[in-house]
Amino acid sequence: VFTQQDGDLIRTPVSSGLVNETFFEITSGLSEGDKICTDPYIVLENEALAQKKGDRNFLEKVFQ
Repeated sequence: VFTQQDGDLIRTPVSSGLVNETFFEITSGLSEGDKICTDPYIVLENEALAQKKGDRNFLEKVFQ
């Protein structure tokens, strides 16, 4: 899960509980009021590359 913190997207580890075809329950890792990113990976990639202009290693750093 990616959360928004100070205008940046931060990879945030979470634990899941119940899961079905449409929803999944987050049991830990988020707090009430956290803002999460729901865009698919390709949107994140395009935005990251546009913001970092040429820093091709940026996504590798994010997904470590």
